[in-house]
Amino acid sequence: MLATFWEPSLNPLGAASLFALGAGGLAWFLIEWPVLARFRVAIIFLAMVVFAAFLVLSAANIVAFEPLHLRVKYRRFPDFDDYLANYVVLAVGLVFSFKLIRRPIGWVRDLGLVLTVVWCGVVLAELLGSVYWLYES
Repeated sequence: MLATFWEPSLNPLGAASLFALGAGGLAWFLIEWPVLARFRVAIIFLAMVVFAAFLVLSAANIVAFEPLHLRVKYRRFPDFDDYLANYVVLAVGLVFSFKLIRRPIGWVRDLGLVLTVVWCGVVLAELLGSVYWLYES
């Protein structure tokens, strides 16, 4: 038996969700800023790497990264804002991968296609895993 009085917080505005919204908004601003148009592909790729690291190290587990859950993540009970932050990061990463597909350079378009398949796989695994755990019994 676990001897704790922990109850999950259902507040959607926590540190994780505000960080995800801020990081996504900042990355989106830097991508659309005309001064940095030359570095758009590098900013998108860097943002996607940071968002993937955020998903792996988040307190709320992602179904697609479940094998990493026991080794990488620290012990902490996730709240609603942790899950909301994961969904925000998944959505922003998926949109950024679609932005790479629309670039005119061939290798960037190919990289965008690969990243879109990866992010769509993570989103699909999360949705199917959530449905599985919801209707398991």
